[in-house]
Amino acid sequence: MTSPLKELDNLIDSDFIVVGIGNELRGDDSAGIYTVRKGMDKYSEKFIDAGMAIENHIFKITGRDENLVFIVDALSGNEETGQIKIAALDKLNSQGISTHSLSLKMIDRFFKEAGKRVYLVGIQASDTSIGADICPQVKKSADEIAEFFIGKLKELKCTN
Repeated sequence: MTSPLKELDNLIDSDFIVVGIGNELRGDDSAGIYTVRKGMDKYSEKFIDAGMAIENHIFKITGRDENLVFIVDALSGNEETGQIKIAALDKLNSQGISTHSLSLKMIDRFFKEAGKRVYLVGIQASDTSIGADICPQVKKSADEIAEFFIGKLKELKCTN
């Protein structure tokens, strides 16, 4: 298990949901959506495709029983393409980590008021231009994250 996935494993102490955000028309920016759509094949009730506007799903997310939420999104920056980073939502800088960081920072208040612990699972993007395809490195990381969450949900269902 790679280091970011170990970090994720250490964060999971209860049932959780996974929310993907991004724009499927902009190459690597579709990483979050790609991840949750893969997860929906196995556990449709635990994965939410929020598209480009997570703010439209705030009440759907805060109204759920799960207090642990993972948001999967593409990262902007100069790291290695496909690199996975984990950050508590309230620890995000006001700019720069996620392609949606400003809206994520603003909606963190809603999550806190609802008693949710929220983490960003970011995948370093390379090409987010309109019409680009998701690159192999980003797709590989998104596949790893989806399989990780599917495995953890399977474990949780077996222990309940």
